[in-house]
Amino acid sequence: MIEIIGRERKTLKLAKECTVNELMENLGLSPESYVPVLNNIPVTGEKVVKSGDHMVFQEVFSGG
Repeated sequence: MIEIIGRERKTLKLAKECTVNELMENLGLSPESYVPVLNNIPVTGEKVVKSGDHMVFQEVFSGG
């Protein structure tokens, strides 16, 4: 399962095994704007996402 959490919230199914970077590119997500969390652990873009994994993209917010 893939969740995108931020201004909008979406839940999607993973179509095929791929890296976090490939997934972000396919979903149109900027690496500067989202933190990838795989199975409750923050990961880098090279990590492979497999069927059955829980992938979350948490949008980064800042303020002052």
